Amino acid sequence: MNTYTQILREYETAFRDLVTFKNLSTTKKVKEAIRLNKSEDWSFICTALDVIGDTTQAINNFLEFGLEGNTDGNDPGEKYLRLYGVLNATYLQQFALVNLYKKSNLFKPKDVIKKMEKLEIYNLRNKLGAHSNDYENDQGILESYVIIQISLKGYLFEYMNNDTSEREWVNLKKCLEEHLRLAIDLLDKVYDKSIKTIHKGEDSKKEEHLNILSKLRKLKKEMLTN
Repeated sequence: MNTYTQILREYETAFRDLVTFKNLSTTKKVKEAIRLNKSEDWSFICTALDVIGDTTQAINNFLEFGLEGNTDGNDPGEKYLRLYGVLNATYLQQFALVNLYKKSNLFKPKDVIKKMEKLEIYNLRNKLGAHSNDYENDQGILESYVIIQISLKGYLFEYMNNDTSEREWVNLKKCLEEHLRLAIDLLDKVYDKSIKTIHKGEDSKKEEHLNILSKLRKLKKEMLTN
């Protein structure tokens, strides 16, 4: 497994264990046990965690096999499918994280969205994976974009603005790793806040999960600096 996806999966698993074990270890209703604003938030938390886990697997597969996938690499259709797939996998993951951020009562989720909007992969998804024929730029002008098929190879591809004929090369591996670094940092904050909220007044349990968080942070530092 790729280093970035491995770390993200470790954080997702730790957070899932925190909320699941707390919910199952008490006779209290989930709203009270997990200290939620609404009982309905529980289903959204579970869904967000499932989406984060599923999309991490999808992104990891792409980072292992690139645009060609685990085949002979000569099928343009598979390359397009994998490109569109990974662009939308990151988008799904980003907003699952935003939802988790909101349900965990962390401050300023709008600031998180602004950080995501600055990611190259976020804009690529909008330009090429959602609005290639009607992309609205920062000036409110509609543009259209097309992928250059012959450029699709490994983690690289080129796309063109059909109005200006300007072309741009993309390194998907670099874009995905930038996305994953932000995702890891966000989940770190969610886990930290949730430990202190869920186990408020339960010092031994809080300390147990803070130790897990400390180990995750050490792992993250070691793996991302090697």
